[in-house]
Amino acid sequence: MARNVLSVKDQLLNPNFLKSLQEILPSTFSPERMVRLALSSMAENDRLMQCDIKSIRFGIVEAARLGLEIGGPLGQAYLTPRKGRAVLVLGYRGMVDIAIRTGLVNAIMAEVVREGDKFSFEYGTQRKLRHIPVGDPDTPVSHAYAIADMPGGTQIFHVLSRKEIDRIRSRGDAGSKSPWVTDFAEMARKTALRNLFKFLPTTPAVREAFYRHVETEEAAAVHVDAQSDQVIDGEVIDPETGEIIDATREVA
Repeated sequence: MARNVLSVKDQLLNPNFLKSLQEILPSTFSPERMVRLALSSMAENDRLMQCDIKSIRFGIVEAARLGLEIGGPLGQAYLTPRKGRAVLVLGYRGMVDIAIRTGLVNAIMAEVVREGDKFSFEYGTQRKLRHIPVGDPDTPVSHAYAIADMPGGTQIFHVLSRKEIDRIRSRGDAGSKSPWVTDFAEMARKTALRNLFKFLPTTPAVREAFYRHVETEEAAAVHVDAQSDQVIDGEVIDPETGEIIDATREVA
């Protein structure tokens, strides 16, 4: 039986949990809005509503720490069900936003190439990439690539073939509601962008964002001790109050 929607809403809108969110959110973010966006995402996915509530709260905390909204018009981050737990995954726009905020790149973007487009690229000492979209926008994706404009005027790019994209996709959830099914192009862009980050200078915050929050194809980002409310490598959330407490302290 699906969890009572009102019960989930009450737990996520718990005043203590909202106060904890406020302490880590940027001043321009509202904790109530964060929670309501998460609830809106859950309303669209029955599997999310049945996920462990601790993992849902943890996903919201992680989004708050990264300064990203869950779902909504920006599509910066998403909660995704994974074996009974909610996992926070970054959307393409969220990845770009975090990259720009580091100050280590001037601009970054990703795009897909479709069959019929004019597309060529070269690696090596004379790196070149040329893409002219001339094909039907509804034709299959043949490649995906990401480009970063670096300080000093240089560019770094990385290209994935359709075979490479499909290989990555095959490691993930092939369900009918998988983002690979509902929005293949967006997932292909994000995959190219994540691969590009292997070649970019990073900060500890970026490494956390891009290597802890990997695609759900590879691993679940949330690891909750089944015998307690401790979240491994993260905060502990009191199940009664919703308060974020010391990660080294056991919940009574």
